[in-house]
Amino acid sequence: MLECRDDDLTYFEMDDPGTNQRVKSYYVNLRFNGLAFDEKNSAKYEPMTTEQFAYTLLSIEGKDKANTLMQISNSYIYSIARGGYEAGYDVYDQIAKAGRLITDQVPAEKAGILGIKSFNQKRHPKNTKGRVLPDLRRGPHTEDLQA
Repeated sequence: MLECRDDDLTYFEMDDPGTNQRVKSYYVNLRFNGLAFDEKNSAKYEPMTTEQFAYTLLSIEGKDKANTLMQISNSYIYSIARGGYEAGYDVYDQIAKAGRLITDQVPAEKAGILGIKSFNQKRHPKNTKGRVLPDLRRGPHTEDLQA
């Protein structure tokens, strides 16, 4: 078994035990099976291979809601999600103005692949794909996978 340093861990914010198990199961499935997307259709997004996931995803650990790292990451992610549909959301606007969106951190030619996928081009002008992410609550669940 690989020995993991703290920077080798993937962290997630813990919730109820069932949700925690689903997150861990998804992680394990992703690590050993890769993405479940059609390779031909998703090739333009340059997805990681199963081997790359196995090399990159070493271990996962839950953190409780009082953890500072979880609070910062939640605030960032929530701001991006809300800012994608609510024009004038102040926190999002501040992050965007400071150039701290992931879309601003990747080369312009990769923004459509690695940047924020949004249906609102005025909010995310570097993203040329304009995709709406599916509502994952309606998708298949991974309760049957064991971590």
